[in-house]
Amino acid sequence: MAKIKLEYIWLDGNEPSQVLRGKTKVVDSSKFSGKLEECDQWSFDGSSTQQAEGGSSDCILDPVYICNDPGRKNAYIVMCQVLAPDGLPHPSNGRAMIDDDDGDFWFGFEQEYVLQDPETRLPLGFPAGGYPAPQGPYYCSVGAKNAFGREIVEEHLDICLDAGLNVEGINGEVMAGQWEFQIFAKGAASAGDQIWVARYLLERVAEEYGVAVDWHCKPVKGDWNGSGMHANFSNTQLRTANSKAVFEEVCNKFAPQHVIEACISVYGADNEQRLTGLHETQSIDKFSYGVSDRGASIRIPIYTVQNGWSGYLEDRRPNSEADPYKVAATIIKVVKGGFEAGDAVQAGTYGANMDDLTIVEGIGPKIASILKEAGVDTLVELSKKEPAQIKEVLTAAGNRFARHNPGTWPKQAEMAAAGKWDELKKWQDELDGGK
Repeated sequence: MAKIKLEYIWLDGNEPSQVLRGKTKVVDSSKFSGKLEECDQWSFDGSSTQQAEGGSSDCILDPVYICNDPGRKNAYIVMCQVLAPDGLPHPSNGRAMIDDDDGDFWFGFEQEYVLQDPETRLPLGFPAGGYPAPQGPYYCSVGAKNAFGREIVEEHLDICLDAGLNVEGINGEVMAGQWEFQIFAKGAASAGDQIWVARYLLERVAEEYGVAVDWHCKPVKGDWNGSGMHANFSNTQLRTANSKAVFEEVCNKFAPQHVIEACISVYGADNEQRLTGLHETQSIDKFSYGVSDRGASIRIPIYTVQNGWSGYLEDRRPNSEADPYKVAATIIKVVKGGFEAGDAVQAGTYGANMDDLTIVEGIGPKIASILKEAGVDTLVELSKKEPAQIKEVLTAAGNRFARHNPGTWPKQAEMAAAGKWDELKKWQDELDGGK
């Protein structure tokens, strides 16, 4: 009987930037025909991926997307979201933040990256201990003097297309050794799924050549472009607007300071190194928009204007290492007008289950599970408890939990339940492990 290889891939709990993990499940061909619904949930050791504690380490892989794996015989890639043992989205699960059930939002992500020599830790094309010629000839370049790593890029494009990913283009970027691929999907979750699978396939192709992929947003300091993941987006309102005023109204939703901060919190780590106001960027603490303006936070494409002010917008701030799920979720939330000051207490918490007890500093996934088993399953319930009552629950769970001090937990829960995010964030900044 033939065997089928299913490569389950997921995002770990690494901070500040999550990375991909993967393991292979072998199944009989008689029980699998390539459909997503045939992929069972699977557990993994969350204590080895910064997603659980060793004493209760199981996390759940929940399949959400499947495609062919052209790089392996009789194989598929299964993109998964991570669930806690109780079946709720794990705190690291950015996909669960997306509010786009009807797929009205369309996203096109422009994923930039750098191919790196693992020995010199420099981009391909950079001589050891020095620099290549200044930027200028590398963008959309042709020829061995200016294009470095093309064989990897071409093989990656082919394998992505063979897998069924909707890649719409590739090109050399502004810095030597820097490239880009673009993926478009109708539906935020689908766009995120495909970007992550494409990142996975790029890592695998680069492995074959002994080359590393550098996703950092500023891989080379100085007068060199950083790497972004520009997010082109639209919904029915924008696609059918026929109105300049509608586009200006949507752009202005991104302008308030608390919205800028909420966006930047999920647009990728170290973005201050890239968003400097130079190298085709706006400063990280400012917001602007303009037609064809690559130095703006949001660019209004000339296509939109020429199409009678109907089309899409491009948020140029997300960086190459950002999670496309969280980027898309944030943009959707802003466009729908659902942001209030302080919504982003921590990158990734808004929009998820707001009864997630891990929002309280000092509470991890295991303690949250212990509290829920004791009937404390909402922030409101936690806010009503005395610290001594919580301590009793922890003590009953064993010595490793009894050492935790829940003194601030009810007050933190009260603030979260009341939506006092600014106050909570300020207080949490002063706490040490919840104490």
